[in-house]
Amino acid sequence: MTKYNEQPAGLRIPSVGDPDLEQELRDRCWTSIVLGRPYADIWNDLSADLADLDPMPVQRPSAERASDPSSVRSSDPSTVQGSGPLDGPGAAISRGRTSGALDTDVVAQKIVKGLFEARRSQQREFGPVKTNLSAAFAALNDYGVVARQNFMCCMSCGLDAISGEVESSAEWDGYAFYHSQDAERLVETGSTYVAFGVFLRRYLPIDEIKAMSPAERDAFADEKAEALARSVIVPTFEMYGIDVEWDGSAGSRMALHDVDYYVPLNEGRLKDERAVGG
Repeated sequence: MTKYNEQPAGLRIPSVGDPDLEQELRDRCWTSIVLGRPYADIWNDLSADLADLDPMPVQRPSAERASDPSSVRSSDPSTVQGSGPLDGPGAAISRGRTSGALDTDVVAQKIVKGLFEARRSQQREFGPVKTNLSAAFAALNDYGVVARQNFMCCMSCGLDAISGEVESSAEWDGYAFYHSQDAERLVETGSTYVAFGVFLRRYLPIDEIKAMSPAERDAFADEKAEALARSVIVPTFEMYGIDVEWDGSAGSRMALHDVDYYVPLNEGRLKDERAVGG
């Protein structure tokens, strides 16, 4: 993973007995955390995953402990441990099928809470962070380009939604974004693709746009998008030390290298979600 998204050394979910399964669950949850997904979503997804595994039986926590998320503590930020349903004899999760029952919501909450605590401790050590990628995207917005990171689930949804990010597309030269699938690759590889384009209403009255054939509109949009990329988007990325790979065509996304994605934990939202989870 990239610099600001690597797992702390020695991070483990200690009561997951199968090492391959432990790494799979930990990696999946950690990626969701560093991408900024909500606590409740990660918890619910993990609970569903554990239910599908039909894991080994474990000791159930007391009703008081299960209802109070503050009772689960992590004394060491490099491990997800403490009192609760993952500790004690026989409290190992595996891929084996048994007839035992498991409160997957409680177990998932314990795991996710511990991983969030590890991320919080890690971010305290980082201090204030602003990556070159975040700085470049902020600058693009200042230069009249609607720039969004980790925007929508995929390319097609991003293209459908980007104009809705502004009150009037006639006031913005164009857009640039990468979607959530790109973000997942970015935190692993330090590279991402960025889509870009223009809003035609910035350049032509609506009646002229309507009078064009689809081919004419596409050709005009491509010409303006390529000009915007050459004059504003690529130079902005390069100004912040980002390596840009692009073939010069509006039909190709540009690739950015040596970049990082960083989302500080939203403590207020996290507190509210954990309270609901309790």
